[in-house]
Amino acid sequence: MIDAAGHAFLLERIAACRARRLAGLRLALPAPTGEDNSLRFVPRGLVAGVAATTVGRLHQLVAALASGNCIVFADDAAHRALFDALPGPVRKAVTLDSDWEGLPFGALLFDGTVAEADAWRVRLAARDGPIVPLLQPGPEYDPARLVHERTVSINTAAAGGNASLMALGA
Repeated sequence: MIDAAGHAFLLERIAACRARRLAGLRLALPAPTGEDNSLRFVPRGLVAGVAATTVGRLHQLVAALASGNCIVFADDAAHRALFDALPGPVRKAVTLDSDWEGLPFGALLFDGTVAEADAWRVRLAARDGPIVPLLQPGPEYDPARLVHERTVSINTAAAGGNASLMALGA
């Protein structure tokens, strides 16, 4: 199913995804006195994958899982064979759907030619709803585009920095 070169490529991609993982990361940001600011990264949720090879599909699966996302593929013989070979816990993050293009996915992981990528960009732009980015490996998928940023600012200055004191007057 996968030759030695494909296996080595996937191991390199797994290591790269592990090293560059953003999902779940929380950073404290500088803030003035009385304010707590933070930045965290959350998965997009569902991403879609299109690749002509098994190695390409597995690379997309690795990128999706490493960023905390689930992935949807077309329901065809090639994807069904891959799905059937996956361990049970991994299968839970994979969906096969014959109408996958109509699903509300947050990004399309694409591994193919430049002409095919251009055609997919046109198709994605014609969809209703938010713009869906097309991501290509180079050599890995950009982990920053597989997550959303969330910032939170909490004002702790009320009542001298102790918000529980505000309840005393009630």
